[in-house]
Parts: sequence; C-alpha cells; structure tokens
Amino acid sequence: QTCKIEDHFGDHNNLKKLNDFLEGKSKHKHLFIYYQRPDVPNDLGEFVDAKGEPKVMITTGEHEDVRIKSRAVYFLRNVPDQKA
Repeated sequence: QTCKIEDHFGDHNNLKKLNDFLEGKSKHKHLFIYYQRPDVPNDLGEFVDAKGEPKVMITTGEHEDVRIKSRAVYFLRNVPDQKA
C-alpha cells in the first residue's frame, strides 16, 4: 500500500502542486490531499466514481471537476510567498 501512495505522490501533476505550495510559488494558501477514486462523467454528464483503484489526489479546490467525497487532509500556508 505504501508503494502505491508513493507512486501517486510522484505523479508529475501532484508533485508540482505539492512543491509549488511548499516553496511559496502557488497562488493558493491552501492544499487538500485525499484518497479516492477519480470522477468520470456518465452518459448524463453527471460525475460518478471511475472503475479501478482509488488514488491519492492533490487539489487547491479551484477545479469544479474535482470533488472531495470523503475525508481529506488540508494544509494552510502562513508564511510569505517565495519563502520555503
């Protein structure tokens, strides 16, 4: 299980969001990390769970197509921008 989580954190998009947040390069002061199946649209255009294994997802919450369906961990940044 640990290996799967490490693989998801190593995903380019997730790693960039995390690094930008930690380095103060993100325009957002918050970050959500959660573990769930991704959403896919069905025939009616409604978002439903994708088939397959859940994965670690990282978001700032700005995309409407990404919804947190259960528990998540959030981080708040309270240091000046561009400071690590």
